[in-house]
Order: sequence, then structure tokens, then C-alpha cells
Amino acid sequence: MSAIIVDLDHWPIFHMSVDGDQTDADINRVIHAQNQADDRGENFLVFVEVGKFLPVMSHVKKLADRANTNEVSAKLCRGCALVVKSHGARFLISSYILIAPIKYPIEVFSERADALRWLRQVASEADLQLPPKLTPESFKTIDGSN
Repeated sequence: MSAIIVDLDHWPIFHMSVDGDQTDADINRVIHAQNQADDRGENFLVFVEVGKFLPVMSHVKKLADRANTNEVSAKLCRGCALVVKSHGARFLISSYILIAPIKYPIEVFSERADALRWLRQVASEADLQLPPKLTPESFKTIDGSN
């Protein structure tokens, strides 16, 4: 089973859930899904939830490099909320963002509700319509729970 799932059921939110020992193949699948989101040609938001996370810097770097070199994503992505439970992983990701800033607004949170609140604010400012009954429990997780 993949350690990363991508959920586009709540478009314009690109939701990704990481909960396991992700592999290079998992990261490549995420990049493929990001390319598909870009191909829609529509503004979108990114909502990433990181549970268990294998702290492989090359994975963080590959995703950040893609965000910084892909002009379509830089133009279409209105913001990215990262929910990271682990203090260590949150520190690693926040540090990387400080060293290599991403071209769109990005915030790191410890709670889903705070991230969703921020995404709603960004969506409002960007005139993006989110599904009306969107709650933190609306999003799929690796274990199938919400």
C-alpha cells in the first residue's frame, strides 16, 4: 500500500495524506498528480496532512524543487496548508521552507481545523469556491478514517 494518497474529491483542493514510509515511487506519483492538477488550468489550493513521515530530505527537496520550478503551479496554486503532527517533521519542513521559499503562500499547522480555516480565508481572497460542507473530516486518510 502506498504511504501517500492524493484526493481530488474536494476540488479546488488538492489533498494529500502522508502516513508511512514513503518511497521514491510515492513521491513520483504525487508529482504526476500535481501535473494533472496543473493541466486543469484552474486555480487551486493544496492541503497536505503528514502523519507518520520518513524524514528523507531528498523527498522534501524534490517536492519543493518541483513547486519552485513549475511555473504553472506557481501561477495556479493560491496557497498550501501543511498539517504536520510531529514536532521534528514540522521543524524539518518549516526549516526547508525558510531556506528555499516556495513561490506561493505556504503555512505549516499542527491541527487540521486550523489549516482548513486558513485555506478558507485564502480561497475567499482568491475568489475560489470551496464545497459548502467542507470539514476536516471530509478528507480521506491513509487508514481510510477521516
